[in-house]
Order: sequence, then C-alpha cells, then structure tokens
Amino acid sequence: MQLVASPEQTVLRDNVHRYLTEHYSFPQRCAMLSDAHGCCRGRWKALAQLGWLGIEVPEAFGGSDDTPVETAVVLDEFGRFLVPEPLLACAVLPARLLTEGADAEQRAKFLTSLASGDLLFAVAHREAPGRGAAGFVQARATALPSGRFLLTGTKSAAVSADRADHIIVSARMDGCCDDPCGISLFLLDPALPGVTRRSFRTIDGGSAADLTLQDVEVGPDTLLGTDGHANRALVRASEHFVVGACAEAVGIMDAVVKLTVDHLKTRRAYGSTLSTYQALQHRLADMLIELELSRSMLMRALDTLSSSDERARHKDIAAARVRIGCAGRFIASSGIQLHGAMGVVEEYIVGHYLKRLNVLFALCGSATFHLRQYSTATGGGSSSR
Repeated sequence: MQLVASPEQTVLRDNVHRYLTEHYSFPQRCAMLSDAHGCCRGRWKALAQLGWLGIEVPEAFGGSDDTPVETAVVLDEFGRFLVPEPLLACAVLPARLLTEGADAEQRAKFLTSLASGDLLFAVAHREAPGRGAAGFVQARATALPSGRFLLTGTKSAAVSADRADHIIVSARMDGCCDDPCGISLFLLDPALPGVTRRSFRTIDGGSAADLTLQDVEVGPDTLLGTDGHANRALVRASEHFVVGACAEAVGIMDAVVKLTVDHLKTRRAYGSTLSTYQALQHRLADMLIELELSRSMLMRALDTLSSSDERARHKDIAAARVRIGCAGRFIASSGIQLHGAMGVVEEYIVGHYLKRLNVLFALCGSATFHLRQYSTATGGGSSSR
C-alpha cells in the first residue's frame, strides 16, 4: 500500500480533525459524559450527516463505500479526541456484518438506516469463554415448526446495546460451541419478551450491556441471510473490527506522545525543563519507536485486510493486535508516569487515553488468543483458545 496518504485521504483527515477540534475538545467530552455516557442520538445524527457512519456502507445504500484505509483515517482521529460515540462498534462492525451476512433486501433496508443514523445498531456476539474467537458461539437458536425461532443464551459486553434500536445476535443452529458451521445471525428487537439487558458503564466513559436471552421467540424475517452460514461474515467483520481498533489505538498513542513532549518542554524542575534530562529523553525515544513500529504494523494489516489469502490475514491482523496492544499500554503508561501526579487525576486527559486503550483491546479478544492465531497461521500449532 502507499506509504504517503493520497490527496483525498489528506482532505478527509483534515475535515475530521477540524470538526472534532471544534466539537470534541476534552472539556466538551467531559461535559458529554456527565450528561449521558455513551452515544447521544443528536451527535450520532450529526456524524451521519457528515457521512462517517456510512464509511463502510456501499454507495448504493447511502454510504461512501470507502476502503479500510479511509476508515482507519477517521478512527485514528476519533482516537486522538476520545470521541464517545461508538463509531467502530455501532457503525463499522454492524455494517460489515450486514454487508457480508444479509441478503440483498435486508442490506437495502438496514444499511440505509445505519448510514443515515435513523437506527442505532449494536452487535451482541461476544461470549466470555470465547476470548475473541469469531466462531465461538454457545447461544442456541431452535427452529420451531411454525418457521419461527427460539433464542436462548448469554452475550457479554455488547457496546451500546442498552440503547440500541436493533441488536445483531449470533446463535448456533447446530454443532458444538466452536464449530465454524451452524451459526446464524438474527436482528433482534431488544423490547421482545425474554430479552434482559444488564447495562453498565465502561471505564472509558461509554456504555455496554450483557444480554440474557431466555426463550426469545422471533420470526423468520429476523434471520439475516441463510441459516447456519454466518461464520464467514463473523470472521470478516471481526477482522475489520480488530484493524479498526488498531487504527484508533495508533491515534491515541500519537496523541499521548505529542502531549508528553509538550509537557516535558514546558514543565520545569531544578531550574531546567524536564526535556533536558537524558533519562526522560530516552523514555520519549522508546515511546516514539513503539509508535512508529505500531503504525507500520497497522499499515501491514490494512494492506492484508483485502487479501483473499485467509492465512495471511489471520497472521498479519493477529500480529498487529498483539504488537499494537503492547505498545499502546507502554506508551500510555509512560505518558502518565512522565506527567507525574497530574497524570493520574480524572480532570487531565492522559489517563483517559489508557482507559480507552484497555477497553479497545478487551473488545478485540485476549492477546493470548491472537498469539495462538498467529502461531497457527505461521504453521506453529493449534488454534485452540
């Protein structure tokens, strides 16, 4: 892929940066979270009008039909400003699932509503024992003689599921919990009898919910695509989600490095600015090295994301997740340490960056799982969790 951004990508970044500077400064973000944590419908509609909700939606359905590189550009800026709206979890991820897993009529209906911001979609696929495996599903869907389905199971940490209009839920028609076959996707109305949502606030200021499905009866029209064939859609959507999370993390890391440099250049101790002390210079150099390595890993993952080579995708995306995850925690922790006591107060932004990184990589699955994915893709062993 190109190492230098195209003119269109540069314009996109400038536009996103300008808008977020005006509407999502840190004091504004704090005010947003104190009013109502997570996604605000008014701000969500504003993002839709700018075309950012439809960045992964085909142009025929009201989206911009951009490549993953443009998505990464937007998410990078969202990371810098710690935007509370869940663009990655409630726009990019459901758009990929609907594009890959729904039929033509469903895509026309729901992708249009997603891109316009008229409906808020959440995805409830994650189950705690799966640790990030896209094909791990224990929730069951039982076909009834009437053609309807009965859903039973639990889902954990579904971002913004507490306020979503529709929730995309994965459930198994047949097979064991980690069998790639037999998985279906359902578009669930959260107000249906038997659906219980336990809402909670995440440490980055957002919201999520654990779902319990107790004999939830749904109609055949809620089934997305063909029953039992959702594994490919889940795998591809998970890959886009992980790479998107890496892009947002790189934006966060870059912001922390710049913030820390500015702090050390202005903060004085013993008659000199902190930036003159060699030990601190060495720490900054380590942070910058980790940032540039992470940016290179992200570019490699973006380049591989559109490849038809499944093994190469698994290898490069897993490597990016692990490497960027380690680098992100090192950079954010170092940034907090180099800020001293002010780095740990709630009223200063640097600590919030670490919280967001922790949430991002928790949603992507454990580092252990991705290391095993990498090992398997390189011919080094089993893919078991």
